[in-house]
Amino acid sequence: MTDYIVTGIFAIINLLVTYFVLKRFLFKPVMTYMKKRQTNIENDLREAQSKIDEAEMRTMEASEKIESAVKEASGIVGDAKTSAEAQRDAILASARQEAAELIKRADGDISRMRNAMLEDMKTEVAELSVAIATKVIGQSVDKQRQKELVDRLVSDELKGRVDSDA
Repeated sequence: MTDYIVTGIFAIINLLVTYFVLKRFLFKPVMTYMKKRQTNIENDLREAQSKIDEAEMRTMEASEKIESAVKEASGIVGDAKTSAEAQRDAILASARQEAAELIKRADGDISRMRNAMLEDMKTEVAELSVAIATKVIGQSVDKQRQKELVDRLVSDELKGRVDSDA
């Protein structure tokens, strides 16, 4: 039994020596490494969190910039539409005015041409009637007198036609 006691004491001493050797040469460096590793991980986590926060801030800034760009683009498009409508209205007004002027000029030209044709017709009718009257009557009628008669006849006839057209 003493043998067991001595063996037990040596085993306890051996265990204590092994514990202190392991503590000194194994546990201490391992614990130091673990603390250093834990510190590095905590630093990396803080750095990652700060980068996440920075990324979120940049994302918000980008969203705000995009939103302001969209608003600005909408304003530009609205201004362009307004400008285009104003330009369209100006072009239409100008075209209408030009068309009205062309119609007015055409009406004036038509009126002048009608009056010129009537005058030509009066002159021709007067000349023809003088020639017919000279042949029918066989005598010469004063051309001035004949012309006055024809002018009066044609004027009365034209006045009657214009009144009936109206």
